[in-house]
Parts: sequence; C-alpha cells; structure tokens
Amino acid sequence: MDAGKEFNRDEPQAGPEGQRGSSSGRARAGREHAEDWADEFVQRGRRSAEQFADLVRKEIREQIQAVQPRDAHQDVIKVVQQFIRAHTKAAAPVMEAASRTVTATKKRNRA
Repeated sequence: MDAGKEFNRDEPQAGPEGQRGSSSGRARAGREHAEDWADEFVQRGRRSAEQFADLVRKEIREQIQAVQPRDAHQDVIKVVQQFIRAHTKAAAPVMEAASRTVTATKKRNRA
C-alpha cells in the first residue's frame, strides 16, 4: 500500500494532455517504479532468509558440538564395560586354572 502512495506522490498529477506528460508515460514510469520496489523487496527477503539460515546452521553446529563429546565419552565407557564383562567371563576358567597352578607351585616350593 505504501508503494502506491509513493507512486502517486512522485508522479505528476493528471491534467490536460500535453501539460505534464502523457498518461501512458506516467503508467510506464509507475510500472517501472513498482517493479523496482518489488525487486528490492524480494532481494531483502532473500538476504534475510540467508542470514536466518546461517544463524540456524551456526546454532545447530554449536549444539552438536556441545552434545557430541559427552555422548561420545559415554559410548566409549559403555564399550569398555562390555569388553571387560565379556572377557572377564571368557577368562574366568583360565584365571581359575592359573590360580590353582600358582597355589600348587607355592605348596611344592614350601615342602
């Protein structure tokens, strides 16, 4: 709406033909002015959208960096715990046999 007001303010008032330009010339100038205004409006919208997208990307990147190390650390702890549990169960018979051997060797050395 404001563009229409600007258009009417900038253009000469209608009068008898030949005094202030033809009506087709004013119409052409008005269209050009409206097109320029619309182009500028679209460009501003695109710039704003790009700036907003950059802001969102930055925020997402920061949030991922803030969360990722903690989760990665917890994942490593879980993997190590699983490894220890699995290998402790698998190694239990070997550890028992080694313990018996050490105990038997100590008894023989004392005797």
